Amino acid sequence: MATWTIRRLHKTHDRAAFDCGQPVLNEWLRDRAGQFDRRDFPEHSSRNAK
Repeated sequence: MATWTIRRLHKTHDRAAFDCGQPVLNEWLRDRAGQFDRRDFPEHSSRNAK
Protein backbone atom coordinates (compact mmCIF):
# COMPACT_ATOMS: atom_id res chain seq x y z
CA MET A 1 0.00 0.00 0.00
CA ALA A 2 1.34 3.44 -0.93
CA THR A 3 2.27 5.80 1.88
CA TRP A 4 1.54 8.86 -0.26
CA THR A 5 -1.59 10.36 -1.76
CA ILE A 6 -2.22 11.91 -5.17
CA ARG A 7 -4.32 15.04 -4.97
CA ARG A 8 -5.46 17.54 -7.54
CA LEU A 9 -3.76 20.91 -7.32
CA HIS A 10 -5.70 23.73 -5.76
CA LYS A 11 -4.90 27.41 -5.57
CA THR A 12 -4.33 27.00 -1.82
CA HIS A 13 -1.39 24.62 -2.39
CA ASP A 14 1.92 26.44 -1.90
CA ARG A 15 3.88 25.18 -4.88
CA ALA A 16 6.63 27.78 -4.35
CA ALA A 17 7.57 26.07 -1.06
CA PHE A 18 7.81 22.61 -2.66
CA ASP A 19 11.31 21.15 -2.78
CA CYS A 20 11.90 17.48 -3.55
CA GLY A 21 15.64 17.99 -4.03
CA GLN A 22 15.39 17.76 -7.83
CA PRO A 23 15.47 21.24 -9.42
CA VAL A 24 13.85 20.05 -12.66
CA LEU A 25 10.90 18.52 -10.80
CA ASN A 26 10.55 21.56 -8.54
CA GLU A 27 10.43 23.81 -11.60
CA TRP A 28 7.90 21.57 -13.36
CA LEU A 29 5.59 21.62 -10.35
CA ARG A 30 5.81 25.41 -10.00
CA ASP A 31 5.51 26.26 -13.69
CA ARG A 32 3.66 23.43 -15.46
CA ALA A 33 1.65 21.25 -13.10
CA GLY A 34 -1.21 23.75 -12.87
CA GLN A 35 -1.49 23.83 -16.66
CA PHE A 36 -1.74 20.03 -16.81
CA ASP A 37 -4.36 20.01 -14.09
CA ARG A 38 -6.46 22.77 -15.70
CA ARG A 39 -6.42 20.89 -19.01
CA ASP A 40 -7.27 17.68 -17.11
CA PHE A 41 -4.84 15.49 -19.02
CA PRO A 42 -6.03 11.94 -18.20
CA GLU A 43 -2.52 10.48 -18.07
CA HIS A 44 -1.70 12.88 -15.22
CA SER A 45 -4.96 12.53 -13.35
CA SER A 46 -5.51 10.91 -9.99
CA ARG A 47 -8.37 8.98 -11.60
CA ASN A 48 -5.75 6.70 -13.18
CA ALA A 49 -3.75 6.15 -9.98
CA LYS A 50 -3.80 2.62 -8.68
